[in-house]
Amino acid sequence: MLQIKSENNKTAAARKYIWTAIQHGDYKVGEKIPPEAELRQRLGISRNTIREAVASLVHGGVLERRQGSGTYVVTNQAGPGDSQFKKAPEKVQIGIVLPEGFYGSKPSPYLLGLMRGIHHSPSPETVIETRLLSSDISYQNLGGTYFKDAIQSQIVDAMILTSFELASTDVTELVRGEIPAIFLGIESPSKELPFVEYNLAGGVQTLIAHLFETGRRKISFLLDHFRGRTTSAFLSGAVGAWTRLGCHPDITRTAFMERDFSRIPAAVEQLLAREPDAIVCCDDDVAIKALEYLKQKGISVPETLAVTGANDTLTPEDYPDLPSLTTLHTPLEQMGNTARELILDALRLRTTQATTISFRPELVIRESSQPSRLA
Repeated sequence: MLQIKSENNKTAAARKYIWTAIQHGDYKVGEKIPPEAELRQRLGISRNTIREAVASLVHGGVLERRQGSGTYVVTNQAGPGDSQFKKAPEKVQIGIVLPEGFYGSKPSPYLLGLMRGIHHSPSPETVIETRLLSSDISYQNLGGTYFKDAIQSQIVDAMILTSFELASTDVTELVRGEIPAIFLGIESPSKELPFVEYNLAGGVQTLIAHLFETGRRKISFLLDHFRGRTTSAFLSGAVGAWTRLGCHPDITRTAFMERDFSRIPAAVEQLLAREPDAIVCCDDDVAIKALEYLKQKGISVPETLAVTGANDTLTPEDYPDLPSLTTLHTPLEQMGNTARELILDALRLRTTQATTISFRPELVIRESSQPSRLA
């Protein structure tokens, strides 16, 4: 689910959403755009905000209201001199700033999904190129490009920052610089730059509520690292779910694999000692390793306990000998697409707005969390 969160820029963001959909061909010239109620629900905004956004597009000659019929798309091209809907540059080089420790490693499914969204250009006239950059200056020794060097040498036109580990001075430099930059992730270290948010905590709330519906009460967590925003999101989402369900929050059933897959069996054993009826894992790869270990021990899933993942990067065909995995689907391509559009907007208008656009993962229910047939 997409939601525009920044109060001061909701109208502009809603207008941009509709305009981008028109450019993509989702709303074709001569066709009606979706009804007001549908757009309000899709964007999570008020009636007045969507009306203002549509009115702006009508005024710009993009849409036309027809009495008793609806609002129709008139054109998918920017009008002459219309600064709100100028065409993007012919070629844009976007630098993607990775977190510390990610440079030089095999691209993760997370990064690949974002890249697909970034490269899905809305117009053949715009060529999108990407360059991976590091937030850690030490990676220069491995042939990597430090993001500050990329700014100074002007080898990129804009930046997408997936690294929270940027010092406040670095963020200030980006805000004051001429290169447009946005943050993308679970949280942003700056309120001055546009932010594409992955609302993982909200997704975890939905997941915990599902496990409760299947009768699970002793829910445990197999997470990546003791400290980190992913861990915080998982646990805060769980606490929020328990509170809404009127239960006392319990995050003591938690084990960490410390970014080392060889530690998963020991972490699972630590959790099994507390006799859980569900294990919530930080991502699909960890969940599959946990399922493999449970199978070796002769523990049945979902009969004895449920196991869930968190990013929907694997399909049931990837592991045919194991129960298909309940998980949270991350809208990676939509997030990458939105990040690119915010950048293209900034390049068109020569300015940026601190808009926050939030994506909440979708719960995908499969065999590994079905109600126990032994109950």
